[in-house]
Amino acid sequence: MPKRKVTTLDVVSTLQTGQIIRDPEWDENYQNWKYRVEGVDMETDELTVITVIFAAGLTLYIITVF
Repeated sequence: MPKRKVTTLDVVSTLQTGQIIRDPEWDENYQNWKYRVEGVDMETDELTVITVIFAAGLTLYIITVF
């Protein structure tokens, strides 16, 4: 995230205002679904956040942002 100048607040903003436009992608290696959330960051610049949700403990893991 630092290389792309994306902050935690940018990610939170995208998750709050964004949408899952595409179908989730199944990751055979890790046996979970990846979700692509597309929205805007704190400065209203477009941002995409790739996430995984772990049912145990309802944990959201951020894989990457771009």
